Amino acid sequence: MDAEELLRRYATGERDFSGVDLSGMVLENCQLEGANFSGANLRNIFISGVMMRGAIFEGADLSNGSIIESNLNWVNCRNANLEGVNFYASELYYTNLEGANLRNAYLSESGLTGVNLRNANIEGVSLNSYDTRDVIMPDGEIITMLPE
Repeated sequence: MDAEELLRRYATGERDFSGVDLSGMVLENCQLEGANFSGANLRNIFISGVMMRGAIFEGADLSNGSIIESNLNWVNCRNANLEGVNFYASELYYTNLEGANLRNAYLSESGLTGVNLRNANIEGVSLNSYDTRDVIMPDGEIITMLPE
């Protein structure tokens, strides 16, 4: 499936894209709010300026992708592979990253309020964020504000 087909199907009301192969796809300035990408192959995807509020990426592989200046608020990324993903200037408010592999991910300059990192691998992660209230850390501890 290419980007044009994905956006056409979304525009006609389809929301279930679980298990699809979208590796290497480029998505810019579009809406994918509430779409289900569970178990999808999204390796090396480039996403910029995309509204994905409430989307589901449970068990998906987004490794080595870039998600730039996008809205991922209330997204479910439980057990997703996010290794090496660049989330530059994206909003991840109240996103569920429980059990996700975030090894070497770049989360700096992103909004992280209410993010759930319980049991997530955050080895090598940059967490210098502009908004980090009430972050649930891998050990379950709730951090009111992450240190600078």
